[in-house]
Amino acid sequence: MNMILDRLAVDFQRTFCEFSTNHLTDIIVMGTVQHRGLNKRLGSTAEHLLHQAPCSVLAIKPGELLQS
Repeated sequence: MNMILDRLAVDFQRTFCEFSTNHLTDIIVMGTVQHRGLNKRLGSTAEHLLHQAPCSVLAIKPGELLQS
């Protein structure tokens, strides 16, 4: 099951990057999953997009906007 989910995540990441490039996107705004621990601050998709997207990425943790 994990292999299937990993494959879906990779396809999703690639699709996001391709869409952003093809549509001259200025910014991607996305929510993150809430992992515990210092090493797991972002989900794998958010982490990938922060490093690979051709535009700026704003990753928002759950509930962050509600606390402002």
